Amino acid sequence: MSSYSSDPSRENDGIIRVFREFLQQNETAVQMLREMDLPEITEAQLDECLDEAPFDVDRGFIKTFILNGQ
Repeated sequence: MSSYSSDPSRENDGIIRVFREFLQQNETAVQMLREMDLPEITEAQLDECLDEAPFDVDRGFIKTFILNGQ
């Protein structure tokens, strides 16, 4: 059994939901998240990483899953 969501849209992703609820209840966490200045992950970056994978992967699923999670 995989611990990853089978839905790459992540619309029903429990971790995302819990994280959003946490942020709604914790202004300090919201401020810390804003200060992190995380870079956006691009499809080109994902392609570059997936090109290096030493095994076959479902590129479409992985890219959709990651890009929908940011």
